Amino acid sequence: MRVRACAVSLAMLLFAGGVCGAGEQGTVVLKSVPSGAMVTIRGEDRGRTPVTLAGLPPGELQVELRLPGYAAKPILINVEAGATIEHVEKLDVPTASLAVVTEPPGASLFVDGCERGKTPATLDDLAAGPHDVVVRKQGFVRSARNIYLDAGDKQTLKLDLVRGSDDDSPAVPGIVPPARGPEAASEAAKARKELALVLEDLLGLVEKGNYAAARERLVGAAASSRGGLAEALAAAANVVGALESRRASIREAAKALVGTEQSFLTRTGPRQGRVEAVTAAGIVMTGKIAQRDQVLGDTRFTIALADLAPEEENRLARSWRPEGPDGQIALALLALIRRDPSAADSALDAAGGHPLAAWVRNKADSMRPGPAEIAARAAWAEIEKRARAKPSPAAAAAILDRMAAFEKQHGKTAFASSIADRFAELRASMKELAGKLKDDAKAPAGK
Repeated sequence: MRVRACAVSLAMLLFAGGVCGAGEQGTVVLKSVPSGAMVTIRGEDRGRTPVTLAGLPPGELQVELRLPGYAAKPILINVEAGATIEHVEKLDVPTASLAVVTEPPGASLFVDGCERGKTPATLDDLAAGPHDVVVRKQGFVRSARNIYLDAGDKQTLKLDLVRGSDDDSPAVPGIVPPARGPEAASEAAKARKELALVLEDLLGLVEKGNYAAARERLVGAAASSRGGLAEALAAAANVVGALESRRASIREAAKALVGTEQSFLTRTGPRQGRVEAVTAAGIVMTGKIAQRDQVLGDTRFTIALADLAPEEENRLARSWRPEGPDGQIALALLALIRRDPSAADSALDAAGGHPLAAWVRNKADSMRPGPAEIAARAAWAEIEKRARAKPSPAAAAAILDRMAAFEKQHGKTAFASSIADRFAELRASMKELAGKLKDDAKAPAGK
C-alpha cells in the first residue's frame, strides 16, 4: 500500500501552489482489497472500488469504505494539487466475541476443532461466520452446537451438561450423526462446517431472490459433499422449491394488477407506473419521465420479481400458504433475511424436526438484539415507512435529516452494518427527489 503523510507543511503547500497554480485540483485512484467496497465522502456515495475520484481540492480527504462481511474503515488520504495518487486499502475481516458458560464449569472447550481452554471462557478473536463449539467434561455427555456470529456480535452460549459418558453424546441436531473415534469426529466436524457454509450461501442467494442459483449451489454441494449431508441437502432443495412456489403466487398476484396504476417497493426504492404485463422477466410497466413537474415523455421498464423488496413480496404473496415443514423453513429463512428472529421462531415451531431447523434456530438466536439494536431497528423502520409513502421533495429532505440522525445515533450498530447497501440506495434516491425542491426554488417566478 502506498502511504503518504497526512500533514503537509505550509512551505510545501506554497511551493505546490506556485508550481501547479492556485486552485488546481487532484485525483485519487482508490482501490481496496477485496474490491467492491462502497466509497463515501462527507456522506455522499462515490461508487465502489476501484474508483477514480477526480476534481478533489488539495489537502486531507476523509473517506469511508464499506463492504458487507468486512469492518467499515475510515481513512485519510492526502490529495496533491495537479497530481494523481493511487491508494490501496486492505479491509479488515470483522471479529466477534463468544462467551461459553457451562454448568458445571471446568469443561474443556473446543472451537472448530481447536482447544480454547476451560469454561467459563470468553473468546474475543473469532471471525464472523459459522463455528463448531464442543465442550467435554469427564463424567458428562459431550455437548456440541453450531453457531453463527455476525460482525461485532457479543454472544453468550450457556450449556447445562448431562451426566453420562462421551459415547452417549447425541448428534448435533439436524446436521450429522454422532461420531465415533478421532477420525470419525474429525470427519463429522468437517461435514458440519461444510453444511454450514452451504447454508450460508443458500441464505445469501435467497436474500438476493436468486432461487435458480440457490438450487445450483445445492446441486454442486450434493455432488462434492462428504457423507452424512444427503438428507440435509435434499431438505434444503425442498425449501427452495417452497420459495419458488411462493414466487409463483407473487407472479399471479401481479398479473391481477395488469391495467392499473401501481407503486412497487423495490430493493432500490419505489417504482411507479401502469402495469402493462407480467412476463418471465418480471413486471412490465410504463411511466412518465418528468422534470420540474413537466412531463417529457413516457418510459417503459421491467421490475424483476427478484428485485422486489421483502415487504413488497409479503404484500403480493398474501394468498400463499406454506405446505408442511419445508414451507415453514422457507418462512423462517425469509424471517432471517428481515432479521426477525421472533417470526423465525414461530415458523420453526411449526416446522418440527426438520433437518435444517437446528441451523436456522441457531442463526435466529444469534440475531436477538440488545437495547441498542432494538432502537436502531425502530428508527430505521420509521424511515422506511416515510420513504414508502410517496414522499414529496420536502418530505424527502426531511427523510435525509432523519437518515443523518440515524447515522449519528445508530451508525455503529450491527443492524446499521447489515443495511448499509439499502441505506446508501435510499439516501441516493431521496437526494435525487429532494433536489427537485432546490430546482423549484431556483426557478424564475411565474414559471
